[in-house]
Amino acid sequence: SNQFNYHDGTSWQQAFFGNQWNINGSSISYSGGNVGIGTTSPDYPLTVIGDTRISGRLAINDPIPSYNLDVNGNASIDNLGVGIAPDPAYPLKATGITNLSGLLVTSTANLNSTVNIAGTLNANGNLAVNGSAAIDGTITVENGKGIVRSNTATQQKIVRMSAGFSLTSVGVGGFADGTLNYENFGGVPTVTVGQVENGTGDWNKVLVVPFNATATGCSLRFTNVGSDTNTMTGTWHFTIIGTK
Repeated sequence: SNQFNYHDGTSWQQAFFGNQWNINGSSISYSGGNVGIGTTSPDYPLTVIGDTRISGRLAINDPIPSYNLDVNGNASIDNLGVGIAPDPAYPLKATGITNLSGLLVTSTANLNSTVNIAGTLNANGNLAVNGSAAIDGTITVENGKGIVRSNTATQQKIVRMSAGFSLTSVGVGGFADGTLNYENFGGVPTVTVGQVENGTGDWNKVLVVPFNATATGCSLRFTNVGSDTNTMTGTWHFTIIGTK
C-alpha cells in the first residue's frame, strides 16, 4: 500500500501519519504540531519530561556552539553550580577559577575561590568572596559608600569628606576649636586628618587633633606649633572609618 502498517494483534492496519513527518535522505523532520517525549501533551515544539542526555555540545540561538553550553542571548537559571553541584541557597556557586564577562546577581552569591570579572559587578544582595577576586571593572555597593570588612569581621564603612576652615591670628602655642559633622555611623568612628587644599598661611605649622568623637561628628583643635602668629584659610580633607 506504500504506507506504514502495524499489526493490532488480529490484522494489519495502516498507520496514518498524515503529511507531518517528512523524509529527506537520511534525515527525518516533523512539520506540524508538538513532539512530546515522556508526555502525551507537549506544549512546545519539543517537550521532554525526565532526564535528557546530550553527548555533544548544545547551542541555543547559535549555529556553531563553541562550548558544551553556548547561549546566544539571555539565559535564566535558578541555581547554577560552576565546578560544583548547584546549591539551592545560592543562585550561583562556583569553585575553581571563574571568568565572567558580566554578572548580575540579585541575591546572595557564594564564590569560593578566584573570580575574574572583566565588566561591572552589581551585588544587590550580599557578596561573599572567600578566595581572591580580581575585578577589572567597578564594584558599586550601598550606592557607592564603600562597604569593607575589618579584621574583626565587623562591617565597616569609609567616608571621605572636606570642610573649609579659617583661623585668624593664632598666637604661638595658641589654638582654635572647630567641629566636623559627618553621616551617621553605627558606633564611634576613627577620624583621620588629610591634606589642605587651596590653603593660605602656614598650615604646615598647625597640629590638628580630632576629639570628643560621636557617631555623627567630632570636635577639632587647631594648635599653632610654629614660632610666629599664624592666620590660615583653606579646605581640609578628612577620612572617617567606623562601624556601618
